[in-house]
Amino acid sequence: MRITEFDKGLLLALCAYTFWGLGPIFYTLGGQTTATDLVFFRSLWLLFFLSLFSLNFFKQLKKVLDKPTIILMLFCTAILLVIDWTVFIWAVNHQRTLEVSLGYFMMPLMTSLLGVVFYKETLSRYQWVAIFFALVGVTIQASVFGYLPMFALITAVVSSLYPILRKAIKINVRLGLLIESILLLPMLLMYAGWQLYSGHWQTFNYSFTTQMSFIILGILTAIPLICFTGAIVKIPVTVLGFLQYLSPSLMFCCGLFWQHEAITWDKAIAFAFIWLALILFSSELKLNRQGNLA
Repeated sequence: MRITEFDKGLLLALCAYTFWGLGPIFYTLGGQTTATDLVFFRSLWLLFFLSLFSLNFFKQLKKVLDKPTIILMLFCTAILLVIDWTVFIWAVNHQRTLEVSLGYFMMPLMTSLLGVVFYKETLSRYQWVAIFFALVGVTIQASVFGYLPMFALITAVVSSLYPILRKAIKINVRLGLLIESILLLPMLLMYAGWQLYSGHWQTFNYSFTTQMSFIILGILTAIPLICFTGAIVKIPVTVLGFLQYLSPSLMFCCGLFWQHEAITWDKAIAFAFIWLALILFSSELKLNRQGNLA
């Protein structure tokens, strides 16, 4: 059986979303840390590991530096990553995993619709029905809070914009990630300088276990990002959008079973609607592929 580029992209996306979905477990293993410190170390170790495994790409950096448009777009995607990490880590540290998972449930809707708008991708009638079911589920979850949570909204917008911008940047996957990490370095140094100046520097006072967890987080950050950016160029954004439901579903389970957050019947109904949408979309996708191969 021949493995197509679509199949490779599908596997890469599933790998990335599984890692991200289990994030609440990874971020609580090292003990309580501030969201900013965790983002600091996560970004620092990500840069280290990407540099270590991307030495052959440093020769290509000069060519990219001659293209300010690409640098600007990569800077924007790097900022989006930092915002997403900070909001997510803050939510996990404050027992708000179920709330922030709402944003990730909203993200596939925005990603798929942005794929239609920016890349002229098309959706079938059944896929539009799937979007409707997903919208019902998201609406039910939003009604649980009585208002649209700000962190959920930020998460949805930021996370859906990243693949749209990243897909438009015609550059090697690992090289792009390496440049994003390098562009974050000045901000990391500014944060370290501010901590020293204000006298609040506790970043290197964490226990050995916590420091080791930071290193592991650097690896766990690099793996899904490489997989995700590899998937972006192999499968349509609309397909990528609905595969993203795996990540918030796992987050939802982590919040429920790992952090023991409360769940009510209306949340359970919302969860059922969203999974119904995913099943409908996936079934339509499978039937279309079988028809194309026939």
